[in-house]
Amino acid sequence: MTTGRAPKRSSFGTIRKLPSGRYQARYTVPGTDKLINAPMTYTTKGDADAWLRAERSARERGTWRPAESSTQTLRDYAERWLADRKLKPSTRKHYRVVLDKFILDQIGDRQIAKIDRITVRSWHADLGRVTLAELMHRLGHSTPQTAMRYQHAVAQRDKALAAKLSEMATGATS
Repeated sequence: MTTGRAPKRSSFGTIRKLPSGRYQARYTVPGTDKLINAPMTYTTKGDADAWLRAERSARERGTWRPAESSTQTLRDYAERWLADRKLKPSTRKHYRVVLDKFILDQIGDRQIAKIDRITVRSWHADLGRVTLAELMHRLGHSTPQTAMRYQHAVAQRDKALAAKLSEMATGATS
C-alpha cells in the first residue's frame, strides 16, 4: 500500500516510505545507472537521511567503497535485521528458529555481495530434501497439515527471495 507520491529526492539520493512504515534510502552511483541501497531499512526518515549523508560524505572524502567490496555476511545482516524489528515475542522466536535452522546454518557466513541466484537455488534445493517429520520438528508444528501449508507458502516466496538477495548483492532494485 503506497501513498502514490514519488519518493522524496534530495540532491544525493532518495528516501521512500515502505508499506511496512519503514524508510528505504538509496542513491545512484554518479556516472552510472547503478543504484546503491542502504544495507537496511530505517524506522525514521531522519535515520535514512543520515545514511545518505554519510555515504555522500564518504564519496567526497574519497573513502567510499562500493557494495561489492563489502564483507558483511548474511548472518550479520540477519542479526541486525531481527534486532531492529518490533515483534511479538512469539514472532521473534519463530523468526529466530527459521533463521538458525534453515538459513544461517547453511549460508549465514557468506558475504551478501557474493550470494547470487545459484547460491539461493542450491540452498533452497537442499531445503527440499527435508522430510515432513523434520520440517514439523524444526518449526514446532504439531500436524502435517500445518507443516505442509507452511512449506507451500515458503515455496511461493522462493523467486522473490532469490531476486531480493540478488538485488542486495548487486546493489540494484526492481
